[in-house]
Formats: sequence, C-alpha cells, structure tokens
Amino acid sequence: MSDNREGSAQQPLASSPSSSDIIIDLQLVNQQEQESDQKQPKYILQIKNSKISDIIISSINLNLSFNDLLVDKDINNKNNSDDECKTTLPLPHYLLESNNERFKRDFSLPFVSICLCMKNASLYIDETLLSVVLQSYRGPIELSMFDDLSTDDTIEIAKKWIVLFKHYSIMFVLNGGKGVEQRIVETHSIPEYQLLVDSYRARHPNSQSLIELGEDTMPLLESGGCGYARNKAIQYSHGDYLCILDSDDIMYRERIELQIKECLKYKDDGDDNVIVGSNFLRIPEGSSNRYTEWCNRLTNEELYLHQYRECTIIQPTWFMRRDTCYRVGGFSTQQSNLELYKVNESPTSPTTAITASTSPTTPIKKQPIPEDLIFFHKHLQLEGKLGKIKLEYLEKRVLNKWSSFSIWGAGRDGKKFFTMLSDDNKNKVKAFCDVDTSKIGRNYNAAYTNQSIPIIHFSEVKPPLIMCVSLDRTNQEFENNIKSLNIVEGIDYWQFN
Repeated sequence: MSDNREGSAQQPLASSPSSSDIIIDLQLVNQQEQESDQKQPKYILQIKNSKISDIIISSINLNLSFNDLLVDKDINNKNNSDDECKTTLPLPHYLLESNNERFKRDFSLPFVSICLCMKNASLYIDETLLSVVLQSYRGPIELSMFDDLSTDDTIEIAKKWIVLFKHYSIMFVLNGGKGVEQRIVETHSIPEYQLLVDSYRARHPNSQSLIELGEDTMPLLESGGCGYARNKAIQYSHGDYLCILDSDDIMYRERIELQIKECLKYKDDGDDNVIVGSNFLRIPEGSSNRYTEWCNRLTNEELYLHQYRECTIIQPTWFMRRDTCYRVGGFSTQQSNLELYKVNESPTSPTTAITASTSPTTPIKKQPIPEDLIFFHKHLQLEGKLGKIKLEYLEKRVLNKWSSFSIWGAGRDGKKFFTMLSDDNKNKVKAFCDVDTSKIGRNYNAAYTNQSIPIIHFSEVKPPLIMCVSLDRTNQEFENNIKSLNIVEGIDYWQFN
C-alpha cells in the first residue's frame, strides 16, 4: 500500500516523449460505422511520436454527448476562420490549433485547481477532460482528480490524457482507486509548478486540515460518497482558486477565464468570500426543464431571496477561493471507511447526483456563504430531506426573528411545511391563506398538536408570510395575487417550496 499523504514522494510516470515531440491526430469515425440513431459524432484522438509517427503514445475514443453544427466541419481544413465559430463548446478540432507546440502558461496569473471527483465515469470522462484541456484561461491550471472506488476503467482512461495535460502544461494530480490507492502528482518538470506546490505547502503545513481524518494510510474499504470524494480532490489540490467539476460535466471554454475575473473583482472590492456561479445547459436538452429555466433566469437579488425555495446556484458551476471553502469546513460526507471504527459517529446517506454543463455568467455573493455551500450536502446529516435543510436555515435566519406569521398555501406543501416546524415556530402560525373556496372558512387541525389554525382568503392575510405555492404553475395568477398585496419579498415574505 502506497503512502498517499501530501508530503509523500511523487510517483514517477512511465517515460514519454516531450510534448513538443508529439503529433495530435484527430479522425472522425465513419458515419456508416456508427449506429443508425447516433446523432452525436465520434472521434478517435491519437497522440503520436513526431519522430516515428507510426508509434501511438495514446489513443482516446471521444464520444460527444452534445451536438452542434460545428462538429461536422472539416477538422483538417486549415482555412476555417475564428469568425465561423458560433459556439464555445469544447470541440475536438480545437486541439489542432496549437500546431503541436507546447502550450505556454502565464504564471503571473492566479493558480486555479479544477477539483474533479469521479466514480465509474468511463462513459463520460473523456469529453469532461477534453473541456479541461481546451480552457481558454492562460494562467496555471491544476487538475486534481479523486476516484471513489471505481469498478470500471475510469482511472486508466484518465491516465491516457497525461500526455495531453503535459502538452497543454496542466498540472495533474490523481488520488484514490480500488484496492491499492493511486497517487500521481505530475508537474511535467515545469519548475514554476513545483514552486507553486512548495509555496502552497509552506502556507498550509497541515494540508489535511479540510478533512481531519488523520488516518490516511488506512485503505479505502468502501465508497466514501460524493462529498467525501470532492473533499479529497480539494484536499490534494494546490491552487488558490477552486473550480468545482463533476465527471459527467462539460465546461465551456471560457468558464475559468470569466469566473476568475469575477472573483478578482470582489477581491479588489475587499471581499473575497464569494462563490461565482454560472448558468448551465442540460444534456439531453429539455431534461429538468422547469428547474433549468428558473435557475438560469434568477437575478442577483433573487439568488438570495429564493434560497429557501431551491438551491439557486447549481453545484458543478461553483468557483471560489480556497479560503472560502476552508471557512465552511468542506462538504458534508457519507459514512467513510474510517467512520466504521467510530462508535459515536452515525452514518449518513449519499448525496443525490447533480449534473450540468456549465457556462460562465453571473457571479453569486450571498450572506452568509457557508449555508449556501452545504445546502445540497447538509441533508446527509438530516435524514436526507432537502426540505429539512432549507427549513433549518429558514428558521434560523427568519422565523426565529418573527413574533408571528402566516402560511400561504393550505394544501399539501403548506401543511407539510407546518409539520416540519419547531414547536416554538408552530405556535407563531396565525393562519393559512388560500384561493380555494372549498378550504377557506375551515380550520386546519394539526396532527399531534392542540392547534386549530384558520384558513382565510389571501386578500385578508397580514404579513409576514411564508409562501408554500410553486411559482410558474398558475399562469401568473399566484404571482399577481402577491403583487396585489403590495408586499416586499425578503421583508414581508419568503418563498419556500
């Protein structure tokens, strides 16, 4: 079993030619060889020795999950101009633009770590890594991957990309793996990267502080879960900024470049405790359509106001300073192998999968940041109910400060919300309000309590209010009813659904 501690010696890789001695060859698979219903193109990416072109150093099969007009463009046509590019998707033909010269990075720019956790991602990892290689950001980039006990060939596929990471001067870190733990730290003999690593270790002498396990030499006996793997990817990274990425996500080429600019704007204003998010696309198109449309159209103000309705920033688009993540303490984790030996530790359930293709857009700044970071993860410790997580912070931040309030919505969601309240806040509920005439005039007799709460017409209700009715489902009737009361969101009412 190898020592995988941060200070352990790097494991040398098999010898390979310098990146200036390679040829990048890209071939579109013959359409006749593809399935009849295959709409997305397949490529074979071959890295060859420039001196002996018959020698293939690495061969990668690219299965794109997205479709675009540009993918059919002749990849060998050198006359294609940038003006023809109508997308910033990481298309394979961009690999040919480097003229096989090693990519030179500007080490005066901030050091960014792309933190990627993975498990059985062999079907998607190639196009994810393609989007890493093709980032437009010219500063130093590190890819820190942690494998959470994959049983497929995800790790072997990732290793095929090492020669391309070297060509594009992307530092590569790999940890995890089934059985014997993997440990690779590859700076590609670039002295500037080694200086950055040494500087990081000097500033973070206890680089395990994010996850205070202390028994890293113990082999991983079972999957640690998404939160555990993400913490590990962060733990073994070295950058000043963290770019969160999942193994089935695809980044637009400008993601890092635009998000780092937004982070630096906040730093210049004296407040760098910020998460920069982005809009996103779903693949296949139309999946989770309502959530996608709602999340992408939120204004900066609504990102804060709607925080109890849904998570207003989807996790795979997060970009932040390392210190922001450390302030929070990392991500909540599933029961790890180490916790099997801790009698007082109760197991938690794994997070739900979140997948998105990220594109850089609007920054997010919320107060306080920690709760937002753990919205999708704190439910691991609260019986897996996302509603309980949102409710915990709604009570903490809002309801505990109100002397009384009413609930808009006397249906299932409103009643469920009531049952989840603490006893103190249940006693503060003065009324339910609704538009359903079959409910108005009756009382809600709460189970297991002595409370009988009147149900009134919405026009008679007095703020403050908690809204337990979904937006965008009543042809604007609900939204117009709110407007008719001349109440202010974030002061007189909050959304919770």
